[in-house]
Amino acid sequence: MQIAIPYNVRSCLKPLSVMNYVVKLFPEINLKSASLRKRYITALQINIHTILSAIDPAIKVQREWDRLVVQATPDADQVALVDALGRIPGIQKILAVRILDTLDPDLMLTAVRTAFGHQLNGKTFAVQVKRSGKHEFTSLDLARRIGGALLDEFPNRGVDLDNPQVPIRLEVNAKNTVLVEAEHPGLGGYPLGTQEEVLSLISGGFDSAVASMQFIKRGCKVHYCFFNLGGAQHAIGVKQMATRLWQRFGASHRVRFFEVNFALVLAQILERIPVGNQGVVLKRSMLRVADRLAQRWEIPALVTGEALGQVSSQTLTNLNAIDRASETVVLRPLVSWDKPDIIEMARRIGVAELAASIPEFCAAISSNPNARVKLAQVEFDEKNLDAEILQHAIGAVHYFDIKDVMQELKTAQPLTGLRCVTSPHVDANMPTTNDVIIDVRPDAHTRPLAPQLRMHAKQSMQHIPYYRILTEFAELDQSKNYFLYCDQGVMSSMQVAHLHERGFSNVQVWRS
Repeated sequence: MQIAIPYNVRSCLKPLSVMNYVVKLFPEINLKSASLRKRYITALQINIHTILSAIDPAIKVQREWDRLVVQATPDADQVALVDALGRIPGIQKILAVRILDTLDPDLMLTAVRTAFGHQLNGKTFAVQVKRSGKHEFTSLDLARRIGGALLDEFPNRGVDLDNPQVPIRLEVNAKNTVLVEAEHPGLGGYPLGTQEEVLSLISGGFDSAVASMQFIKRGCKVHYCFFNLGGAQHAIGVKQMATRLWQRFGASHRVRFFEVNFALVLAQILERIPVGNQGVVLKRSMLRVADRLAQRWEIPALVTGEALGQVSSQTLTNLNAIDRASETVVLRPLVSWDKPDIIEMARRIGVAELAASIPEFCAAISSNPNARVKLAQVEFDEKNLDAEILQHAIGAVHYFDIKDVMQELKTAQPLTGLRCVTSPHVDANMPTTNDVIIDVRPDAHTRPLAPQLRMHAKQSMQHIPYYRILTEFAELDQSKNYFLYCDQGVMSSMQVAHLHERGFSNVQVWRS
C-alpha cells in the first residue's frame, strides 16, 4: 500500500535520509558522581570518534547528559558503523534512529508510516512511547493514536504489547522526536582508558585471550607480554591473537607488546628442577620477568588466564606459591570460570578458531605435576637455576608498539598451525626403516611408548631430552630424516619449529 506524503510534512521527513545512532551508556556509568560521569562520557565520546572516523571521516559524536548521539553521513557504511559500535567498551546498546524535527503527532504518524509500513504485512506490532518534558499529549495517548492508524491502514495481525514482531519506538523530548528503527546490543563495561593499565601474560590460547578481553571490557588499556616457547610459528600465532583483540575491541588506544624468548629458561627448568615442580617454577619465572616489565613501565597489575583447578599448577596452594614471585598484583578474571564457558566466550568475541590452533605450551612440560607444592621446596629448587639466564631473558625483551606488530604480520609467513594432527593411517609422513625416531620426553626411560609408536619401535630410535635437542641435533647424521616424539605433540612441535628456523629441513613431528 502506497502512502501519499503531503508536501507540508516533507520537511520533517527529510532526516529520514540520514541514519543516526543513539548510544546508551553502560548502566554503572550513570551511577557515578556528576563529575566522574562526565569524564566517562567524554572518554567514550573520544573513543567512538577515533574508531568510527576510520569508517566515516565526517562522523559526528555529540554528548548529552545520559547518552551520545552519532551522526553519520548518508553514504557511510551503516553495517560497518553498527558493527564497530557494538565492539566499543562502555556502550550498553545502540539505537538506530531517525531524528524528526517535530513534536506534532500527525507528522510523527507520517514518519512511522514511511519507516515501518512495509514491515507490517501479516505481523504483530506495538507502539511504545517514552517522553521527557511537557507536551499536550500523554505517552499512552500518542501510542494509541499511532497504533490505531496503523491497524486501520496496513494488513497486520494486530497489536502484541508483550512480544511484538515489529516494535515501533518513539522517544519524545522537549526539542524533537526520535524514531527508533532498530536496536543492537553493545559490549557493556567501562570506556577504554577510564581505568588503570594492566599487563596480560598472553599465550595465544583460549584462557589468556578471554582474560585479556575481560579487562578491555572493564576499561583498562591491556598491554601484552608473550613468553616465546615455540619459535617463530608460536610467535606469529600469539601476535595474531593480540592484534585481533586490539583491532576488534581496543583500537582507540595504543598499547605495547613485549616478547620474551624463554626457550633457554624453560630448558634449564626441565633439566634442573624436579618434574613435579617444573610447572610452578616456570610460571614463577614468567611472573618475575612480567613484574620487572610492569614496574619499569609503571603498569600496576598483571593479568593471567588461570582458572582454579583447571590444571595441576592452578590449585590454590600452587597459585599462592606462584604469586609470591611477583611484587605486582596478579589478577585472574577467570579464576572461577568453567572451561566450556571460556571457550564459548572466545567464540563470541571472535578468537576461538585462532585460539584452537595455538597449544598451551606451558601446560605440557611435566608429566607428574605436584598439585600442592611446598613453597620452601620450590624456592630451594630454584637455587639450581642460573640467575644470569633469567636476567638475559629480561635484558633481551623485544618491545613493540601494537601497530608495529601488525606491520610485521603483513610480511610474516602464514600460520600453518602448531597442533599435531593425528591420523590412524600410515602415510607419507610416517618414518621408513631408514629414518630415526627421537623421543624427546625428559622422563622417557620411565614411561611407556604410545601403542602406535610400538609398531615402529624396531626402527632406529634414540632418546634425547627436549631441552638438549637444539644443542645436540647438529651432531647427528644429517643424511637421515628424524621424527620427534612426545606424548601430546607439543614439545616436539616446538623443537621442530626451532630446528626449521635454524635451517634443518630433515626433521618433523611424529604424527601417530
